[in-house]
Amino acid sequence: MAKKKTTLMIEESLYDRIRLRAAESRSSISDVVAEAARTYLTGPSVRSEKFELPSVQMGKCVLPTNVNIHKTSEVLDYLDRLELDEHGDINKVR
Repeated sequence: MAKKKTTLMIEESLYDRIRLRAAESRSSISDVVAEAARTYLTGPSVRSEKFELPSVQMGKCVLPTNVNIHKTSEVLDYLDRLELDEHGDINKVR
């Protein structure tokens, strides 16, 4: 498998832990970092977590024009600020 050379900027304490792990396993620092990256990338993705958006009785929720629908963080922030009544209708935005 072809390898690429790269430079990482990491905390000194993290580098020390990687160096120690490499010494303990008689591996190179590159091998330890590559294995850590492979392990991380084969784990569950943060994006794969599912969540349920609140539904509104009328069937649609109109976002204000200052909320960019292409920025998930803005939409989620807006939804977090909604106050719903017992029927799921929007009372107000905090």
